[in-house]
Amino acid sequence: MASFVAGEAERIGWPRDPEKVEKAFGKNLRRIVGIIGERLNLAPERIPARIKDNGVDVIAWRTFKDKRRGQLTVLAQCAIGNEWRDKGVVLEKWAPYVHFAVRPITVATFPFVPDAMSEMDEQEFEYLSASVGLWFDRLRLAAHLNDDELESSLKDEIVSYVEQVLSATTIETAAGSGAA
Repeated sequence: MASFVAGEAERIGWPRDPEKVEKAFGKNLRRIVGIIGERLNLAPERIPARIKDNGVDVIAWRTFKDKRRGQLTVLAQCAIGNEWRDKGVVLEKWAPYVHFAVRPITVATFPFVPDAMSEMDEQEFEYLSASVGLWFDRLRLAAHLNDDELESSLKDEIVSYVEQVLSATTIETAAGSGAA
């Protein structure tokens, strides 16, 4: 996500590594909100302990050099199972806790290329996009990886996978004939 926004990103989803970040959502939220320069609506100790990540796994942002509020913020939910169509960030759940000067963009990510995506008509895809925001499947995620931060063995696995998917994908040309 950092590459996508040309800024910074941090994993805030549950479970969190207590050696790296605060385990309690409220305390972790205070830290993140301080970094990105937004405003808390509620003291962290008043945020219910049962809230683990409020439906967000990654937050990404791009601030301006003046560090004033009003910036690009992305809230992302990661989906890994068959229920990927039902995933998504509910911004209304964030309103009691954070006042964003600019409404965040919501993103749903999943580490595969769903077969169902090719079966969806344009209206269904638009409906899903309107419901949860931007969709990042494995190919879109890979396109925004920062090569400098990846281990070479992982890079090789990613390249191999993308090549396999692309070689098995039929692309319709303007003339209507398929090409692999």
